[in-house]
Amino acid sequence: MNKPHLSKYMLVADIIICTIMFFLILHDNVQSGVPSLFILSFPLLRIWLGFILYRKSNLASVPIVLLGLMTIFAVSATHSYREIAFSLFTMPWVTLLMKTSALFDVRFIEACDFQNLLWELYNNSLIFIIIGCIWLIGIPLAVYVYRIYKKQLRPSRIGIWKSIGLHAYILAAILCAAIVMKISSIGTGVLSFAVMTLLAPAIFYRGRYNSLLRRHEIAVLLVFAMFAVCYVCSLGLEEKTVICTCMFPAAFYFLVNWYMHRKAVANEYVMIIVASVIFWFAQYTTGMIRIALLIFSFALIMIPTVRFADTTGKRMAGAGLYAMIALLIPVMAIGYNPFSVLEARRVGHFDSYSWAKNGLLAVKGENGYGLRDRYQMILPAEYQYIEIMLPSKPYCMVTKEGKHRIYDIERHELVSEEWFNDIVPCGNNIYCLKSDKGEKYLVLPMYYSHYSEEQPATISNELPAKEK
Repeated sequence: MNKPHLSKYMLVADIIICTIMFFLILHDNVQSGVPSLFILSFPLLRIWLGFILYRKSNLASVPIVLLGLMTIFAVSATHSYREIAFSLFTMPWVTLLMKTSALFDVRFIEACDFQNLLWELYNNSLIFIIIGCIWLIGIPLAVYVYRIYKKQLRPSRIGIWKSIGLHAYILAAILCAAIVMKISSIGTGVLSFAVMTLLAPAIFYRGRYNSLLRRHEIAVLLVFAMFAVCYVCSLGLEEKTVICTCMFPAAFYFLVNWYMHRKAVANEYVMIIVASVIFWFAQYTTGMIRIALLIFSFALIMIPTVRFADTTGKRMAGAGLYAMIALLIPVMAIGYNPFSVLEARRVGHFDSYSWAKNGLLAVKGENGYGLRDRYQMILPAEYQYIEIMLPSKPYCMVTKEGKHRIYDIERHELVSEEWFNDIVPCGNNIYCLKSDKGEKYLVLPMYYSHYSEEQPATISNELPAKEK
């Protein structure tokens, strides 16, 4: 394997790692509140640094200095800012482990032990910080110094003072966007960052974008933006994801053909769009019908990708293109795994529970309605009616044949196996459970914890003393 190919493979590996890291950090940030643009800028700057090192430009000093200063701040900040290093270097590993286990329905750790695991990692995160710093700044710095020693760096089109100005401008763009995002909204912060980034070539390169970005860099950044839009649109599992699902596979196909200098015929795009629409409608079916629709969608997309591989002579690229537009982009666009829960079809978005920030779906099977998340069924599809009891608590009243039970949608378990004729509120977080055997009382926890070893809600035969 020659050195140019090795550099290309290293760049591809860098982009993949940075992209995964970006979305893991973004997912964790969205779960906890407003995303931190400061933390998200680390993988973005690392992608830019990979591109610059690949083309051997001495402009690599800009992201190296920025990443160096930001990394020093992240790892040496006081205790009040310690969560920055944890969120950057440790939490992505935890999120990756948890999401992978959920995807394959494998439990690596019990829910009640998860908080203890986080605390142990928080107090012993030095190994993750060291590994992260080596990958984030150590390896690129070593490559940069090596190329200086070998005199392989090519001069950039801006002088030393403009280079320093570009350092300051990018850092200012990150800080300004972070402040705007904090005091205004996520969309406003992202928009301000995008505007300031687009103005950089106009300020430092007299509007010549090709001086700052190459063709392959533009292609990668557009794909990255496409993934970001898919992620944001699919957060709530809402119907608006139909736009991304039906249009982005064709857009990605166009982008790859543009990069390869290949002109695709119109019917190739038509087949991809039709296949994407079929993929979208497949989630509203069950069993063999869904499987047949998904297979037909895959088969239809195979036609243009085979043509692409034949005309370009790049079979591996064609296989990767097929995997992206037939599977990865559509699944990412709709926001959940359509190959699971084949026994129930999607009927709507379940947003009654206020802490389900990433959304739940109401599904319907042969025996009734149920609930599912992105990976699996969380409430069997066998009930005629599902009603959240309190928006701030994960307890649903589920109804079947006129009888009611209480289900915990966080822990995926029934609070009690017993059926009740009626459930009525009779106090703060207290419900009266009426049945033929008499009355019982359900006491919901004041503060719910998913990680409790025992069910937080309790059922007793007597009304709690404070409510009498």
